[in-house]
Amino acid sequence: MRRRRAAGMTDPPPQRLCRFVASDWPSDDAIGAWRTTCLEWLREVAGRRLPFGECGDSVDVFRESRRITMEGLAGD
Repeated sequence: MRRRRAAGMTDPPPQRLCRFVASDWPSDDAIGAWRTTCLEWLREVAGRRLPFGECGDSVDVFRESRRITMEGLAGD
């Protein structure tokens, strides 16, 4: 079965949204800033996807932020 290309993949996400790097988000809540920016980027255009998780959608953003928090990668 051939997979269709997601509509939003013609508009690639900014590199800083593709994976969390704490130093890219200088704030007290770096993971929250990253999560909010990812969600806003997804909301701007229907069909956009991020290159992580099962679908690259908002649910995957929440799952990834939880994983990062649980693994202690947020750079506390």
